[in-house]
Amino acid sequence: MHIGQTLREARERGGLSLDDAEQATKIRARQLEALEDERFDRLPSGAYARSFLREYADFLGLDGVRLVEEYKARFPATDPALEFQPLPATRPLVSRGSKTAAVVLACAGLLGLLAWRLDNGSGGSASPLPPLAQPHRLAARETPPSPHRFRARHQVPTVSHLTLVATRGDCWLSVRAGDRAGAVLWEGMLYQGQSRRFSQRSVWVRIGAPWNLDVTLNGKPVRTLPTVTANLLVTGAGAKLAT
Repeated sequence: MHIGQTLREARERGGLSLDDAEQATKIRARQLEALEDERFDRLPSGAYARSFLREYADFLGLDGVRLVEEYKARFPATDPALEFQPLPATRPLVSRGSKTAAVVLACAGLLGLLAWRLDNGSGGSASPLPPLAQPHRLAARETPPSPHRFRARHQVPTVSHLTLVATRGDCWLSVRAGDRAGAVLWEGMLYQGQSRRFSQRSVWVRIGAPWNLDVTLNGKPVRTLPTVTANLLVTGAGAKLAT
């Protein structure tokens, strides 16, 4: 049986080119062609040639061990047996010795750094590291007071509690909700000694004789009443003249 002819026929039956076989086996196309032509002198030493032959035969679905035995019978090896295994290009081999050397170098570097830090610390030339900050305590201390506390303390009442008392004489009043176009809450003559109380967000009041009235807003007296007939707009923030 011819080894080369067997290889070539198996490749051609599979519809493969030499380039296809090279990509799959990682063996150069010219070396695969040398195997098919049985030009073993174009290959490296006998051990490499046997490894190429077994790999190529196994790839083609042949009995690689049997073909290698035939090759060894026809071409006795003159060099020590050395089985070469082509390695995938994507998985480079890292030896244990290289890993050990890398670990030793890393440890040596760490020990050197530690020794340098100790020497600097004993000599007093290097400043000590600052203590670790305590972010939680600092954050709690530096957090400004919530504005809601001040807002709650100084919040303007949303409802005005207005009390009108005819203390010194009669007074005609027209009281409307919101402004002068609002709904009439009460309108008429407030006789001396009488009083009226209104609870609204804002109140518009037409006062006929303001000098006869005492007015309180949210329990506090309003001291800036007009001295003539006028309109008054009352909100939780206070009372002011209105058109």
